Amino acid sequence: MFPHRPLPAFLRLVGPVADGVVFFVGSLLFTSAAALQWLETVNASRGPDQAAGRRLKLLTFESRRIDWWSAGVQLLGTLFFNATTFRALQTGIESPSYDRLVWRPDTLGSICFLVSGYLA
Repeated sequence: MFPHRPLPAFLRLVGPVADGVVFFVGSLLFTSAAALQWLETVNASRGPDQAAGRRLKLLTFESRRIDWWSAGVQLLGTLFFNATTFRALQTGIESPSYDRLVWRPDTLGSICFLVSGYLA
């Protein structure tokens, strides 16, 4: 019925709304993993002179660190992915714009993932 779906049988079993919810929840889990990677990167020890009991950092600007760039760009890409999958929940499967909004890769997110992988 929908050959571009990863699992057409799942779509037939649960319907388009539940299918969209599964993808959106997956995107949130993907972003959670990228956020944890970001936190690990910005809070990594920079050497023996750093105190072990320091506070947790959420945001930093460390433009000279390639791991900072890689983790930050990947996190940004996951946010683009969240926006795309959220739009999928609001766009009917019968809509002519569904394939354009949902199944064609989000250009900005894809670029972010490629850049992040290159930097890593």
